[in-house]
Amino acid sequence: MKVEIDNRYIIESSTHDFVLYEKKVSQSGKTKGQIVLSRLGFFPKMHQLVRELITHDLKQSDIDTIKAMQERIESVAMQCERAFKGE
Repeated sequence: MKVEIDNRYIIESSTHDFVLYEKKVSQSGKTKGQIVLSRLGFFPKMHQLVRELITHDLKQSDIDTIKAMQERIESVAMQCERAFKGE
């Protein structure tokens, strides 16, 4: 399985685990200017991966209120749900 979330994250799975990647634009080297995948972690269970995805996304954002944080969490959760349903 390979699922893309918010055009920023990729989730891949094998028979034993799930892997979370973040898409980034390379800043140097042979791949400068190209999109590369940065592995954020391996997870034995999907709910652990989704929790890490939300935590990482929040840390990367400029959210400054609890309400904005709640809205962002709900947004990421909905994007995950749509991606897993194949929408």
